Amino acid sequence: MKWFLALALILFSWSAQAHVGSCYSTEKLEDLLTDQYGEKVFGSGVFRGQLYTFWHHDDGNFSVIITHPDRGVSCYILIGERLVITKIIGPKTRKTEDGGKNSR
Repeated sequence: MKWFLALALILFSWSAQAHVGSCYSTEKLEDLLTDQYGEKVFGSGVFRGQLYTFWHHDDGNFSVIITHPDRGVSCYILIGERLVITKIIGPKTRKTEDGGKNSR
């Protein structure tokens, strides 16, 4: 039941935003986010072969896009507001047995 409520909330949020779910060439969507909305990238990651990129504006608005590299297309999957970036975390570094550093 909890997953149904979460799914309903996500679908309601998506329907409230006219351009969530819209897909464009990756270059066009990046230009749109940068030039029209003044957003910049603050993170990205890969999940199941798809690139997720996180964008934000200084006013707290943010977007998450998914890129399909095989098609050269990117799509909005989430648009929100009131983003607070609390800490930027980079790759963890640990010492190896030989005393050198190895990035994870």
